[in-house]
Amino acid sequence: MQSESGVAEEDSYRVQRWLIDDADTVKERVEEINLRTTPESPCQSFDITQLYTNFDQCDILTKIDELIDLAYNRNAKELSTRSIAARAHGTPLYTADDIRLVAYADESKDAHFIVITNADDEERERTTRAKQVMRASELKELVKISIKECYTQVGQNIFKQLRGIPMGMSASPLVADLYLFMYELTFMKQFFEDSKRMPHMTQDQNLAVVREYFSICIRFQDDRWTACNEMEERAMYEERWWGPGQTHTSHIQTNTHPYHGMYPQRFLTITNDPPLYSGTIHQDIEIKRRKTLSGKYYYFCAIYDKKYDAKYKLVRGQMKLYQHPETMLAKSCIYGVVYSELRRFHMRSSDPKEFIHASARMIANMRYMGYDSKEMRVKLRKFLKTVPQLYGNRKAVFKFTNQIQTKANRMHAILQMETDYE
Repeated sequence: MQSESGVAEEDSYRVQRWLIDDADTVKERVEEINLRTTPESPCQSFDITQLYTNFDQCDILTKIDELIDLAYNRNAKELSTRSIAARAHGTPLYTADDIRLVAYADESKDAHFIVITNADDEERERTTRAKQVMRASELKELVKISIKECYTQVGQNIFKQLRGIPMGMSASPLVADLYLFMYELTFMKQFFEDSKRMPHMTQDQNLAVVREYFSICIRFQDDRWTACNEMEERAMYEERWWGPGQTHTSHIQTNTHPYHGMYPQRFLTITNDPPLYSGTIHQDIEIKRRKTLSGKYYYFCAIYDKKYDAKYKLVRGQMKLYQHPETMLAKSCIYGVVYSELRRFHMRSSDPKEFIHASARMIANMRYMGYDSKEMRVKLRKFLKTVPQLYGNRKAVFKFTNQIQTKANRMHAILQMETDYE
């Protein structure tokens, strides 16, 4: 039987699962949220304005250094517990200075931590063309060079980047994610580790605050989506203090405002869409709320494409929907986009009706552009065969092919009528 502290610890890890790798995981995360709770609030999206160019380089390096120290110290402790000598003496056998990170040139091999305790270990586990073996100080130096030594040539002039991180660097998305993560980690720690600073708040009260206000949330890079509550906005900035039930924030910590916010207002500007029950946009996905026959609510995902948004109707003519079929690319490339788009629609649509609508709209527009209907049908059937139980339907190929084609024919006819009318 699990102890109460064990349950609390497990729950703390669960509610901190904010980060997602890409838009393909949004649907999965939303379905997890539906299993945990019944959404009663509208949802809301937040965006960090010009994330890459607004970073303060010194602050980035400070946060990344803290993360590296955390990783090396944690692995020193974990590797010590595996040692028979450490278990016998009851004390950590290794320190962060004994730990090395091994990263391989072959990306199929995962990086891992090892212990170096003598010269023989150093010689055996040294840096080669196939792998890099790094101390914490060496990894920090690599990060520092990547951020601080960025130059751009304009004509005959060479400029050094003094603010933000280079957008073209392959590691920049990861650096940005880790930077924001460290602020989020500090924010979450106050509910689990800082109880001594808030003697008037019990551990159970702290956990209740986390579950109520911060358990329904996902973030990808600078885009954050959450079930709306008034505390989410008030807890956005690290410099402000807030508390449950309070209608305003404070610049100092008080008994009524015991918690600090998340992100550094001195460096970042965060904008948000108005809270809506009908749905909000997160990347290229619209997350909506729907009511079941039993009266309960749940979230579901649908494809969002600004090319079809009424707000952008006046500039739609200047938007490129898909590559022109008469391009010099090989036929497999031209029609390969049909397969990749169908996969995207499936990965990001909770409802088969949304999948059918998005797929039919794509095929209709491609036909209108001059794409061959038979080639698109081949790609459609090929995709449906790879997912034999699409949305739980065992006859996905037959059922969805006919429904998508029928709807695509209607949409294509409407496009032709609109062209004739113009």
